[in-house]
Amino acid sequence: LCASDDADKTLMLSGNTGDVIRWERSLTGSDQWVGIDETGSSLTYSDLQETTYFRAIVQSGVCGEAASSSAKVTIDVLSEGGTLSGSTEVCSGVNSTTLSLSDYTGTIQDWESSSSASGPWTGLGETSTTLTLTNLTSNTYYRVSVQSGVCAVSYSTVGSITISPATVGGSVSGTTTLCASDDADKTLMLSGNT
Repeated sequence: LCASDDADKTLMLSGNTGDVIRWERSLTGSDQWVGIDETGSSLTYSDLQETTYFRAIVQSGVCGEAASSSAKVTIDVLSEGGTLSGSTEVCSGVNSTTLSLSDYTGTIQDWESSSSASGPWTGLGETSTTLTLTNLTSNTYYRVSVQSGVCAVSYSTVGSITISPATVGGSVSGTTTLCASDDADKTLMLSGNT
């Protein structure tokens, strides 16, 4: 279960001989059993925040008590997408940069990219904590999906790589031939530059 799951769940006892005289719970499953005042063949629980073991204690008439097998209810901590670092601006074409994920809880499911900070998002099939990007030519946004056990997926902050157009020198026009005595203003024009 996810730590945020507060719905009622039920354990059922079967194959026993005798009556249930109590249920017990433990955080280790081997010791420190705490009694639960329930004598039915089922036990309803909710709002668990950590992995817990349950068992029933059964007694037949004047015979001694016997413990059932224990049932382990595993609790997964909430997913936390974490923080992306490494957002930067690079020159279009030949470039290389790396984004890194930190402060996340769970397992990385995938890196995703989009041309917009709000999506739609496309999976990249990457599951490491870093993503190296090369030769980008357009602004691109990134995020990471992270999941802890059965808890819902959580997404990291959004990172971005902003692309500057490649520098182009352009062309100068206005070339002419003048006499050394010509002191009138003349103009050169630059065009086609980036």
